[in-house]
Amino acid sequence: MDSPSSSVHDEPQLALLECEALDTLLTPLGSSGRVGYTCLDISPNYFVFGANTGSLYFFDRKTLRFLRLISTVKEHITLVKWHLNENLLAVATAASEIFVLEINLADRYA
Repeated sequence: MDSPSSSVHDEPQLALLECEALDTLLTPLGSSGRVGYTCLDISPNYFVFGANTGSLYFFDRKTLRFLRLISTVKEHITLVKWHLNENLLAVATAASEIFVLEINLADRYA
């Protein structure tokens, strides 16, 4: 039987952080309400959001500054995933298509 103190160590460790407002991440969408983010992935330096319009929205992770918009396909983007080197991005659509894009944000926004 476990002692009461051993069950405390099995619980996940949590940390509370004070975050800045994330409103700047919504700015590129405009106010129409027709465009929305459907998925995201985060790398050490960037956020990328896929949208229901087939577009990708890139942000600097540290400053939350909007970097780039890429219109990729006409289909709803369902999944985005960074490669470890941040130069490649896998994109999946609602039409069951998968693309791998070479992004190279570091070359443009270093």
